[in-house]
Amino acid sequence: MTIANSTDSSDSLRSQLLARAALELLNLTHAEAICLRLTSFVKELIPEHHVKILLADSEKDRLTLLIENGELAKSLGVGGELLHQGAVGQVFQSRQPVWFPMAGEATPVEFAVPLVCKDRVIGVLSLREDTGLPILDSSQVAQLQALAALAAASLETTRLYQVEKERRWAEMVFIEAERRLSCGLKPSELPRRILEELALVVPFERGSLLLQEGQYLRIAAQHGFPEDDRTKSLLIPLREGDVYKQIEASCQPVVIDDVTQEQGWSQVEWLPLNLSWLGLPLFSKDKVVGMVSLTRRERGAFSQQDVLLATTFALQAAVALENAALYEEITRFNQQLEEMVQQRTEELRLALGKLERMDKNKSDFINVVAHELRTPLTIMRGYLQMVQADASVQASPYLLQILEGLLRGTQRLQEIINNMLDVVRIDNQVLDLKLEIMTVSSLTSRIQADFQSYLEDRLLALKLRDLEGLPLIKGDSGLLLKVLQNVVINAIKYTPDGGEITISGRLAQDPQYGECVEILIQDTGIGIDPDHHELIFEKFYSTGSVALHSSGKTTFKGGGPGLGLSIARGIVQAHRGRIWVESPGYDEATCPGSCFHILLPVMPTG
Repeated sequence: MTIANSTDSSDSLRSQLLARAALELLNLTHAEAICLRLTSFVKELIPEHHVKILLADSEKDRLTLLIENGELAKSLGVGGELLHQGAVGQVFQSRQPVWFPMAGEATPVEFAVPLVCKDRVIGVLSLREDTGLPILDSSQVAQLQALAALAAASLETTRLYQVEKERRWAEMVFIEAERRLSCGLKPSELPRRILEELALVVPFERGSLLLQEGQYLRIAAQHGFPEDDRTKSLLIPLREGDVYKQIEASCQPVVIDDVTQEQGWSQVEWLPLNLSWLGLPLFSKDKVVGMVSLTRRERGAFSQQDVLLATTFALQAAVALENAALYEEITRFNQQLEEMVQQRTEELRLALGKLERMDKNKSDFINVVAHELRTPLTIMRGYLQMVQADASVQASPYLLQILEGLLRGTQRLQEIINNMLDVVRIDNQVLDLKLEIMTVSSLTSRIQADFQSYLEDRLLALKLRDLEGLPLIKGDSGLLLKVLQNVVINAIKYTPDGGEITISGRLAQDPQYGECVEILIQDTGIGIDPDHHELIFEKFYSTGSVALHSSGKTTFKGGGPGLGLSIARGIVQAHRGRIWVESPGYDEATCPGSCFHILLPVMPTG
C-alpha cells in the first residue's frame, strides 16, 4: 500500500478543520456529544469511510458508549466482547494505531486509532472500508491522531467534570439521607427507610436489608419484592462459603455479575431471577451483623462507582441502625425511669399524706392532753398552796420541805403543758404576737436573774457581753424571753459543771431580712454532731439515749420532751427571723462547745 503526498491547499483546509475541532470539542461537556462531533469531523476529513467510536470503562471489560457513522447504538452487546476483537482489541493492547488485518496478511479493511489520556486507552476511533481502504496520506493519519487526541482530552475533562458533579451530588444525597435517617426513627422503621434512601443513590430492581439471627438471615425490610406474605417470614439459612459468609469473613462488599454462574448460589423459587447481585456488609462495633442485598436484571449491571456509593451508604446506614438502637434503649430506660419516678412520687405522696395526718393527730392529741391536764393540775396547785399556808405545816420544816418539792413538780408539769400548747399554736400558725419595742439587754438581764440559782447549783458562769447599744427590736417580749430561756436551758443541760455560757450581741446584715440584731449564745459544752444541726429543731427530738436521761430541767444531759428548740425556732420565724447552730462536733472529752445564732430584724427608723 502507498501513501501519497497531499497538496498545499489540502493541508490548509485540514489545518483549519483541526483548529475548528479543537475549539468545538474542548467546549463540549458530554461524552456522547463529543463522540458524535468527532464522527462529523472524521467524515469531513475522510468522507468515504465507515466511522465507529467505542468507549470503555476503566477496567476495559465493559463497553460504555458505541457510535457508528453518527448513530448512537441502542445495544452495547454482552459484557465487553467488542473491546477484544479485531483492530479495536489490538489497539487496547498496543496503545498504537493499527491496520487490520496486519500488513502482509490481506488487504487492510480497518484502521483504528487509540483515544489516549494519561497513558491509558479510554476508547478507539475506527475507520472501515469493506472493499479496502483508499490511499491515506501521512497528513491524514496525523490529523486522525490529532482529532483522537483532542477528543481524548475533551473526554477526560468531561469525565473529571462528571466525577466532581457526581461527587457533589453524592455528598448532597448522603448529607440529606443522614439527616432523614437521624430523625428519631424507631429501629423497626429504619431498615425500610434505609432502602428507600439507598434507591436514590444506587438504583436497583430489588433490595433487602437482612440481619443475622443465629444461623439464619432475617429480612428486616425489603424494597421491590413482589406482594407475597412469604416475604415477611423469609428466613435464609447460612452455609459455609455462601455470599454472606464471604462478606462476614472479608468485611468487604461482594459483587456477582451473573448469579447463574456462581457456584452455590441459592435462588428463592418464587422470586424473579435478577442476574446481577451486590452484597454490602452492615457493621456494629466492628462486627458484621447483617447485609444489604441489591439486585439488577441485567448481567454485570453494577459498576465500581455503584459499589463505592453503596458501600459508603451502607456504612452510614449501619451507624444509623446502631444510633436508633441506642436511642430506643435510652428511650425505654427513660420511660422505665419515669414510671419508677411516678411510682416513687405516688408512694412519697401517700407517705407524706400519712405523715401529715399523723402529725395532725399528734398535735390534736397534744392539745387535748394539755388542756385535760391543765385543769386538774391547777386544782392540785391550789390545794397544795392552801396546805402550805396552814400554820401547822409552817411550823414543821419536814412537811414544808415536802410541800415545796410537790409545788416544784407541779410547776415543772405546768411548764411542759405550756410548751405543748405553744407547739400546737406554732403548728397551726395561730401564735398571737403582742408586739412592743424593746432592747435585747432587757431580755438577757431577766435571763441572768431567772437562772441564777440553777447556774450556782452547777457551778456555771453566765456572761453577758456587747449587748448595750444595740438597735431596738420590735417583738413579743414574753415569747422572745421564752426563746432565750429554751436556748439557755439547752446550753446548761449540755455543759459540764464548772463550764461557761456567754450571751453576746452584734449588728448584722442579712440578704433576706436586711439589718438585724444577732444574738449569740455560746457554751463550753459537749457539742453537737453536724448531722444533728437541723434535727435538734424538730419536735420531740433529743440527742443521746432517752433511757439514760434524767428528768431534771437543768441537770447535765438531763431529759425532757424535746420541745424547747422547736418552740424557739417557731417563735423566731414568727418574728421574721432566723435561728441556727454551729458546732464542730460532739465530744464529751474535749467539749468543743456550741454556738446558737438568733437573727431578729431591727426596729425600722422613722
